[in-house]
Amino acid sequence: MLMPLEVPVQETLLTAPSVIVSRSVALDDPSSARAALIDPAGAFLLIDKPYGYTSFSVVNQIRRRITRATGIKRVKVGHAGTLDPLATGLLILATRRCTKSISVLSNMDKVYCVRMRLGVTSPSHDLETKIEISGDPIALDRTTIAETVQKLEISESQVPPIFSAIKQQGKAVYHKARAGQAVTMESRPVTFHSISIVSVELPFVTLTVHCGKGTYIRSLVHDIGELLGVGAVMTDLERTSVGEFNNHEALTYDEAIALLETNAAETSW
Repeated sequence: MLMPLEVPVQETLLTAPSVIVSRSVALDDPSSARAALIDPAGAFLLIDKPYGYTSFSVVNQIRRRITRATGIKRVKVGHAGTLDPLATGLLILATRRCTKSISVLSNMDKVYCVRMRLGVTSPSHDLETKIEISGDPIALDRTTIAETVQKLEISESQVPPIFSAIKQQGKAVYHKARAGQAVTMESRPVTFHSISIVSVELPFVTLTVHCGKGTYIRSLVHDIGELLGVGAVMTDLERTSVGEFNNHEALTYDEAIALLETNAAETSW
């Protein structure tokens, strides 16, 4: 059973019917799911990206399997929205001709679950770089934190982190940041549909964020820490959905790799 990707007709760029390869689809018929991914028409693949992997490395490994299966050296595979190496959750890949419609998925709203630690800061706004003690959050309460979150919920811009894949002069700025070079980032428009507090267990706070394209959750965490006057870093991040697609329907990285191996017909999970 292959599920059609439902998007507004005026937005789609597909020249052939597209399919979504989710966990339930792959479990139901792994051979057909694999065939869809390597077919010239291509498909969209839902993967739960593991911690520590770059989005590019996941794309590269899927591309290698499709290349082996098809014998074509330059197989097109892309993703619909980068996840940081230290983030987990839904990463949607497009294969073959479906790469033409990546922008449709990239423009969809996204939902994240983020855990932050108050009272510390880091240059990358997460655990990728060294953290430093910056304040004491012990006097903060849920009401104060909620009021701060509400202020940012209505904000319409943010400054992206210097450790990001945004390009300046054709090169991702994180290369400069990691080399210790000065990087200047300009404010960019963002949309927050909602920011909800899940729990407050100081110094940790967990939020659910429903936002539009191009939002950096690390920057949101940094801004919350700044407004509270104690600093904050992101310790955990999971993308739980993109548009109508949810992470609970995604294949694990290992399952996606196994699906594309030559013995995919015998794969069982």
